[in-house]
Amino acid sequence: MRDPNRIPTILAALGEYWMNHPDLRLGQIVSNAAASERMDVFFVEDDVMLARLQKDAVRVNLSPEALKRVADLVESPPKPSKRMKKAAARVKRVPPPSSSYHCGVCGDSIGLEGHICPRA
Repeated sequence: MRDPNRIPTILAALGEYWMNHPDLRLGQIVSNAAASERMDVFFVEDDVMLARLQKDAVRVNLSPEALKRVADLVESPPKPSKRMKKAAARVKRVPPPSSSYHCGVCGDSIGLEGHICPRA
């Protein structure tokens, strides 16, 4: 299991970066950090993402109010809205994609090696 103590550190770095770049969307920040590693964001380790956020962060003197907002968000993130809960419920109902494919003629499973249909 991964260390849960890493989460506040990463969220604080993300919050600081985002406060310094408020015109960026969350997806843009994460995508840009992953693109710098030339890999899918799914495979970027947290320590790499943290280093990238810290390296690219433009250090400015944030007001004490802005720093407090970041700290408050890390400690207690806002609750999702009703709209977000409904969207999450719809996503959960989507069946996972099939991991195997079947021939449309004979119904046999098609593996990585391919398939020669006996009925074709």
